[in-house]
Amino acid sequence: MLFPLILASLAFSAIAFAQTPNGVEPSVQTPLTVLYPRNITVSPPGVLLQRADTQVAPTLTAPTGTPTDRTYLVIMMDLDVPRNGGTTLLHWLQTDFTLSLSPPPGTPHRYVFWMFAQPDEFAVPESFSNVNPPASNTDRIGFNLTDFVAAAGLDAPLAGNYFTVVNSSATASSTGSASATSSPAQYTGSASTSMSALGMSFGFMVLFAAAAAGFA
Repeated sequence: MLFPLILASLAFSAIAFAQTPNGVEPSVQTPLTVLYPRNITVSPPGVLLQRADTQVAPTLTAPTGTPTDRTYLVIMMDLDVPRNGGTTLLHWLQTDFTLSLSPPPGTPHRYVFWMFAQPDEFAVPESFSNVNPPASNTDRIGFNLTDFVAAAGLDAPLAGNYFTVVNSSATASSTGSASATSSPAQYTGSASTSMSALGMSFGFMVLFAAAAAGFA
């Protein structure tokens, strides 16, 4: 089954502190509301969550006043992959959002969301075509967001958020999967960095307006 993702413009109070980890670029001050099942909200930024609670795609709420006449792009990255002295891993690259009316045991990982305005007639840059979907699962390891933003011609991110996960289980586990129905997407939650877990993919996320979803 597909896991619907609702990207809606709902009101919430402004938060003055950074929504992304210190020293991580691009930095974001505007909050992106991230809600996992069982009413688990990523708040405050950097909150410690259980890995099991982050295995399905969350509901995202765009900042108040986000224009409804354009498309958006969402990126989720793991900043703390223990390989080659520490590197990154791209967990989710989802394009074409529109608005209308895991970690190894014992190692803390920060999972960061960025929301960008998507340029007209956007396509993943040729230099990054191997990550969407990955020709090889290893291609998402070491993903450089700063280089991607420059190559894709993206403006500064509109919103962001992040959480921290510590895997307290003896062994790492993989995520579920569903077939893709539109543009390539991958959401692996805070899953193991083993290659078997990185091959999972989730289908295109259906987007609804606040009123249509009953949130107005």
